[in-house]
Amino acid sequence: MGIRAFVEINQIYTFQMADKFNTYQEGIDLELFRSFCEEHGRLMSFSKGEHFTRQGNMCRHWGFITKGHFAYTVIDSSGNEKIVGFAFQDTLVGDSFSIIKKATSLTDIVAISDTEVITCDATDFRLLLNSDLNIRVGFAENLFEDIYTRYLHLHSLSPKERYLQIIKDCPEILQSISLKQLASYLMITPTYLSQIRKQLLIEK
Repeated sequence: MGIRAFVEINQIYTFQMADKFNTYQEGIDLELFRSFCEEHGRLMSFSKGEHFTRQGNMCRHWGFITKGHFAYTVIDSSGNEKIVGFAFQDTLVGDSFSIIKKATSLTDIVAISDTEVITCDATDFRLLLNSDLNIRVGFAENLFEDIYTRYLHLHSLSPKERYLQIIKDCPEILQSISLKQLASYLMITPTYLSQIRKQLLIEK
């Protein structure tokens, strides 16, 4: 089946809540993307620590996670790895910027558990986005809103407030990632995060 025909048949736009961490995925039809992957892609397994894509390389594929989790990471000027995002089960994974702009990836995407992904070629992802203006615009607008909100929170909320926001949005997140990984994402030390959690227990 051609991509345009696939979109016409599956164009439901039920915009379901699937990932409170990557909030841009709340506003897109994840079932459409999953069905597309199942029809045009293949199931791949990634062991913990294995790369989905590497910084400096073109992101050659994207996919729908059926098991496990990934971290988006960068290396700072001191050579330290910093976590800038996560992708969890039942959500999409891939470097959207690299794929859409046909540019090299600015992040590593690394499995932080044994993971399974229904992957599709990056070219197919671009064709899907270009096949229907509603899909392309909806994806871009929601991604921009998510990134812009995170940027504002970084400058307007304290580390404690950002931690509370994540726990409110994703109460089960610490079942999937470690405190050290969450601390890296919050741009604080694990010790400081432990102090925040201890303070919150005292305040209860």
